[in-house]
Amino acid sequence: MRSLLAALLLSATAQAANPDLIKRLGPDAYRNEPLRAPFVAVYAKGKKALIFIAGDHGDGVDSPVGKTISDSFKRFKPKAVVVEGLSDGGEAWLRQAKVFAETNTKAFPENYYPAYLADKAHIPFVGGEPTRKQSYEALKEKGYSAEDVMGLAAAANVGAMKHKDPRILAQSLDDYLTREAKTLGMPGYRYADYEKWYDQHGGIGKKANEVDGMDTRPYYEKDANFLQKIAYDLELVRERTIVERIGRMLKEHDRVLVVYGSGHLVRQREVWKDELGSPKDEKPY
Repeated sequence: MRSLLAALLLSATAQAANPDLIKRLGPDAYRNEPLRAPFVAVYAKGKKALIFIAGDHGDGVDSPVGKTISDSFKRFKPKAVVVEGLSDGGEAWLRQAKVFAETNTKAFPENYYPAYLADKAHIPFVGGEPTRKQSYEALKEKGYSAEDVMGLAAAANVGAMKHKDPRILAQSLDDYLTREAKTLGMPGYRYADYEKWYDQHGGIGKKANEVDGMDTRPYYEKDANFLQKIAYDLELVRERTIVERIGRMLKEHDRVLVVYGSGHLVRQREVWKDELGSPKDEKPY
């Protein structure tokens, strides 16, 4: 009887997270959030606990998010960590984290610091991100091509760059775009390919080299441009991957610490409430 009850309890706490509960991040998404980032949402059910740090993308071990991270390691003693921005290549990520630890702790990014602390605590850390190829495979089901995925990648990089001269953009992006394209099975991809793709889609009322960050943000309303629509579908692929990765770690470990931007917690609240119950929200710093 005891073994049956234990099995039932284990089954209840190890159910798969439901990514269909992911919420759209609309203009009013933050209205019901109880606290401003950074803060911690603690979900617990039975032996399982998810410690979700809603970060503000601050830098430094003495920043509010840095203190929140170190405090959470001490208080909750996690058995595994999930960080933002990493899909694979954890060893290179850790090497960079150690560079920050040794040279400039004031610049320690919030997604590298928990990886460093996990290594010190001798516990595993993983990234929650899909690879470019994984994203493409998921987007193919929605009718997107490899050129669409690479076009958005190029546009997002153009939007993040200060220099808008097409020659400078080509010099800066060609090698990167070619490397990324090869992961999708393409022979290559250059800035000139992006310009051609952009023009074929009719543009968005400005030249390809004039795209800015707002033009490539995930957006799903009727007035969304074609870049924003691809970005929205890509972001949903990303969010589902994050949820699946966290869920997998929760199956393997009793206490999992997650450090992601606060918008991800907003989108995932119903997922983790469904699996682990309502959280306790705390703002230690």
